[in-house]
Amino acid sequence: MKSTVSLLLIVMLAGSVLLPGCSERKDIPDFYILQELETISQVKKPEKKIERFKIFINNHADHPYRVLAAKRLFSAQVEETGDMAGALSSYDDILQREKDPLVRGKLYYGKFEALWEVDRDRAVDLARELLRSEESYHKLFLYMGYYFLYGEDEELAPLAEKCFLKAIENTDDTFQKNHVRMVYGEYLNKQDRKEEAYAVLSQASEYAFANEILGGYLWEDDRREDALAAYIKLVAGVPGTREGIKLDSLYALVHPGLGDLEDKISKSRIIDKGMIPDMDFVDIRGHHHNLRGYRGTKLVITAFSPT
Repeated sequence: MKSTVSLLLIVMLAGSVLLPGCSERKDIPDFYILQELETISQVKKPEKKIERFKIFINNHADHPYRVLAAKRLFSAQVEETGDMAGALSSYDDILQREKDPLVRGKLYYGKFEALWEVDRDRAVDLARELLRSEESYHKLFLYMGYYFLYGEDEELAPLAEKCFLKAIENTDDTFQKNHVRMVYGEYLNKQDRKEEAYAVLSQASEYAFANEILGGYLWEDDRREDALAAYIKLVAGVPGTREGIKLDSLYALVHPGLGDLEDKISKSRIIDKGMIPDMDFVDIRGHHHNLRGYRGTKLVITAFSPT
């Protein structure tokens, strides 16, 4: 009797692991949810695979893997059945139920990307519709802007600018804003709006690689002192870039024999942005600290990733 009960428990546990898509449980570990998704992806019959993807999305409507499932559902409908209309309809059905702005943005980008491959006019119409909408995922507009910036149709270039401006507007994160500004600066330079490009790239100077682009544009424009200032800021912020841009040679070309490049790089690494906000941190020995305890003293903090 005991062995029968044990066997029954094993069967029940196996069923809960291998078939979570048939359950409404909310406490399934992420590993098993991903395993379920991978199992569905291996289904041979397209119709069965599509059906199970839809069940998965319904059963895990709040789980991050629903985005991956939606993309695989789309691929299965397009690549295995050739049903682009059905795939787009599935995206729309999922979007109607989705409330999370980030997930909506990722799904809309997937729809735009798919349309771009088969029907550019519809992709452009979707982009215009999204620009008028309240969608707020900044990367959606950044990525669409890439397509319009580097596409073959010059008439679509103004759409790139609208996308970049909307992307900047839709994020409060300084790093994200400056990343978009860097790309927007490239757009402005490509449109021969050089002074605007320089201004936007200067705004983005805390994003290190914006300085590399700015330095290149300024050097080509024979504004070498300004170019060197941008390159020095790049090298100060990103170890390993000095040799790649040949900063020593460029500096010697403009200032032969001056020999103060090292000092300029060191000074550029020192930035005063006022009072550091209070924060807790743990040092390499595992001791806890709070910045409040160091007010009025000179402090050097080296941050690193263990990976």
